[in-house]
Amino acid sequence: MNITLANVGTVDDVATDDNEEEEVAVTLTDIETINANIVGDNVVKFEGGYLTTLNIEGDGNLKVSVDSPVTSVDASNATGDLNIDLTGTSADEIETVITGAGADTIEISADKSLANAVISGGEGEDILDLANDEEDKTVQYQMTDVETVSLSDVNGSLTFSGSKSSGITTINTSSTVGSGVAFVGMTESDMTINSNGETDEEGNISVDNTGATTLNYIADEASVESATTQTAEADFTFNESDSLTVNVGKYIDANSDITATNAASVTLNAEENSEYNGTLKVDEATSVTIDSKGTLGEIAKVDASKATTIDLTNGTTAGKITLATPELVNLNITSDSNFDILDNNEENSSGLSQVENANIVTTGTFTNNASMDDIYNLNVSGTGKAVFANLGTTEMEHDISITAQGLTNGFYTGNIATDDDSNNIYVDATQLEGD
Repeated sequence: MNITLANVGTVDDVATDDNEEEEVAVTLTDIETINANIVGDNVVKFEGGYLTTLNIEGDGNLKVSVDSPVTSVDASNATGDLNIDLTGTSADEIETVITGAGADTIEISADKSLANAVISGGEGEDILDLANDEEDKTVQYQMTDVETVSLSDVNGSLTFSGSKSSGITTINTSSTVGSGVAFVGMTESDMTINSNGETDEEGNISVDNTGATTLNYIADEASVESATTQTAEADFTFNESDSLTVNVGKYIDANSDITATNAASVTLNAEENSEYNGTLKVDEATSVTIDSKGTLGEIAKVDASKATTIDLTNGTTAGKITLATPELVNLNITSDSNFDILDNNEENSSGLSQVENANIVTTGTFTNNASMDDIYNLNVSGTGKAVFANLGTTEMEHDISITAQGLTNGFYTGNIATDDDSNNIYVDATQLEGD
């Protein structure tokens, strides 16, 4: 059956807060194939128990959903923007979805598609909106020219194999993901993961790409406008990534554990009015950079067994962190508020015991509760106060040099010790303003 859709239905006006969209139902009887020419802006739903094939062409825009056993969509000759929603299909085996030159969105459910379905986005920036209602579901779509996989209603564990796909650069997750999703076979590619708004603690995401990975926590626009915090509970695993950057946006409380076993370098950025309160586990990272304009929470932790250098900047909000960094040599911290390093008591993760060089600049009260057993050079400055646990041990085989400047509210340490027979302790407090 050939039909022309010309401005059927009402599209939403994105310039307003209201949803003006009005869908028009098209009821079909004994029709298996529709050839639709699209003109203008259209919002329709095809209803009928026999429709299996939908062919779309034309330069108009179309948002279409189905309540029929559609298994094949060919919109390769369409040039407008398409939103094709097949999640309501009564078929269990979607075979092919092909779109055209526009910025298109394809909505399907993994449990209603063939595991090896053919999906092509054509030209334009295209999105696969993927749901799933079946436990332990695995798909390996033959997918090309789709740049973004956006997870929607995921109510059963899902494995997405990208070994037959190409061009994926972005993965989106949100509160509607209630089960774990594993992306495997994602090849040597850089990847951006967007954690949008609140996320469920059961909706953990793992991705095995081997390039650079960027994880963004992004609050909903309404939360930012109303200054309301959203909590992200889902954990993330990127064990093959060669580097990791984490960005925690405004009005996000990220209670996530993030694992990136093979990342050589790791950066954590937190904007104002945000909080990171999880464990960053990065076994192979030799350097970790943290720039927090928000809050590093009570249980924020860096677990980096091979890190030798940490550069940490804390803004005007008080923060805390635990450093499980047994090989750390260089520690550089600048803080414009109170900041605590908590003692890490786990066996074989002795915190700061190997630190040789520490440079601390503090405006507030800086408190280090972890002993620095191998400290060589300690430089502390700023207008605040600094409190340290023990520095050195009687078994240490080198000198200790301490310089304290400014620190109006004082400079305090626990025991300072080295091998008395052959080493010295040098303290320069000539420019210390406090006690």
